[in-house]
Amino acid sequence: MIDAAYVQRMARYNRWQNESLYGVADTLSDAERKRAGLTAQFGAALSFLEPGMLIGTPQEVIDRIGAYVSAGAEWIILALRAPFDMEGLQVFIDDVMPAFR
Repeated sequence: MIDAAYVQRMARYNRWQNESLYGVADTLSDAERKRAGLTAQFGAALSFLEPGMLIGTPQEVIDRIGAYVSAGAEWIILALRAPFDMEGLQVFIDDVMPAFR
């Protein structure tokens, strides 16, 4: 039977679970958090989609785009998918795009 004591016990348990989860999440780097977000968003399909994604450090993305340029690409079309990583987009604008001007 659900009574006040049960609800309070579950609330304490949920609080403990959240604190545990947040404690572990606090140990992750930004890159690990973003990777976890991609895994949550795409699931098992991530391993198939990742080769076409421009993800990584600015230098890794520069190198990746550079490989396309070396292969003859004159244009790169970016497709953004929600939820948008506005911070990542700004890093792309500030750190990656100047390498190709």
